[in-house]
This record gives sequence, structure tokens and C-alpha cells, in this order.
Amino acid sequence: MGNLEVANILIEAEAYAVWKSPEGRMVDITPHNHGEDRILFLPDKRVIYKNNQNIANIRQELTSSPLVERLIYLYNERVRTMCSTPGDKYSISKLIVMEINQIQYMLHQEVKGNEFCPCRSGLKYKKCCGK
Repeated sequence: MGNLEVANILIEAEAYAVWKSPEGRMVDITPHNHGEDRILFLPDKRVIYKNNQNIANIRQELTSSPLVERLIYLYNERVRTMCSTPGDKYSISKLIVMEINQIQYMLHQEVKGNEFCPCRSGLKYKKCCGK
């Protein structure tokens, strides 16, 4: 699993299939093109890759926000649909896409330290997502 932090609100472990060469070198056999220059691979024996199967990412919130909790739920719904649909094409509800976009917009607003956090945790930004 590779790790990705999203705007101080959540951390995401993204699934990769990695082959270990006889020399001990780790080779990514399912490269993702997200512009990374380094990836930390952490083995997870619970995840088994089979024939181009989609594997759901694991997400953990970094704040106690109900809005972030909802965003993670929506991301997981999108991934469940993707993983349960054969082939490269899948269809998700327009309402899910709109709600994901709306929450992402709210969470990426520019905020000053003493203002309340846009994640709706009830905390000041500097003590929440701005930490």
C-alpha cells in the first residue's frame, strides 16, 4: 500500500501490486500515474491482487469532522461500485459525484488560523485541519 495525505484531512493507503526481484528490489507492476517521485510500499498480507482486479484504498481521517467522515464514506461508495463492476467502465450516481465535489470545495477553502475550520469540526482552523 502507498500512502497519500489529502489536505490535512485524511490519509489514504493506495493499493499497488509489487514484485520483489531476486536481488530484493521492489518493482511496481501496477504503476499509477499521479506524479509521485517516491512511494513507500507497506506490505499488507490481507490484500491479494488477482488478474487486474480493482482493490479499494484504505482511508483514515486526520480530524474529527463529520464532513470528512462523510467524504470518506462517499469515496468508499464510489470505490465499492468500481470494484464490483467488471471491466474498465462503471457508473455512479450523479448525486454522489456532486456531494463529493461540494465537500472537497468546502474543505479546500482558504481559511485564517482563528476562523472556524471549514470541515465543520467546531474547532478553530489552527487547531484542526491547519495543524
